[in-house]
Amino acid sequence: MMVASSKQELVFNANMTSNGKAIEANNTLVQSAAHYLLDRFGTYDIPQNVSTTIQTGLGPTIMLARTVDLPGGLRWILMLTIPEDDLLGAIKESRKKIIGTSAGVVVGTLIAAAGVTYIITYPLRTLSRIMKEATTFDFSALKNGYLDARSFIGELSSMQETFNEMIVNFADAIEKSKFVNRNSRQPGSGAGAK
Repeated sequence: MMVASSKQELVFNANMTSNGKAIEANNTLVQSAAHYLLDRFGTYDIPQNVSTTIQTGLGPTIMLARTVDLPGGLRWILMLTIPEDDLLGAIKESRKKIIGTSAGVVVGTLIAAAGVTYIITYPLRTLSRIMKEATTFDFSALKNGYLDARSFIGELSSMQETFNEMIVNFADAIEKSKFVNRNSRQPGSGAGAK
């Protein structure tokens, strides 16, 4: 006979004219727990404490059973059955949300890192390419105005400005050198005439 239940209207024998049987209960938790005890022990004469997880129509269910011996030879079995989802459902949902949020943060961080890397390395690669071109006396970057544009990153902007000054001075020196060489080869100029 059931003495108490956390579910409303869960009564085996409301008029108390006969004994109710737990294995015939209309509640799946009580019925499943009773079947488990009978299947495992063959009787309701169970050890003092039984703690396990059983399968019910509501999924995995935590079951606790305890025997209580009262004076006069009366033995009660107190059973507690709680579906895991009732007990751990909120925790499982929170875990899913945390995993989703963590994955989103990781993806967002990777995208941001890739963006920052590109923002920093693009001007450096372009500056490196222009430096290589300058070693072969190709000053087209100066004519195209690339060196007039500045990065918003202070250090890169300073490098670009210094390199621009260096290239302008270098290009001017080459022009002056060409001018001097042209004038020194002409007849009657100061270098070749006496």
